[in-house]
Amino acid sequence: MKYSVFYPTKISEIPDIYNDNIDVCVTLENGKTYTLVFITPANLETMMKKDGASYIDPDFRFIVVACLSEKIIEAVIRNLIEDKH
Repeated sequence: MKYSVFYPTKISEIPDIYNDNIDVCVTLENGKTYTLVFITPANLETMMKKDGASYIDPDFRFIVVACLSEKIIEAVIRNLIEDKH
């Protein structure tokens, strides 16, 4: 299945690709659009400390990646799409 990927925030604008998160929009050839949130393990910890929390709410859906790079993110997207079709 064909798809396109759009980054509302450019990865090059992220100061620390090992401690941050990013929204990524994926549009499938059938017109369906999805917004995926990619986050790093260090950013999970940063968010927990910032919020004074000892856990991440399970309703918050994101994909954990080692770092925020187009190579990793687009490999994940490709795998997700291939697994569904």
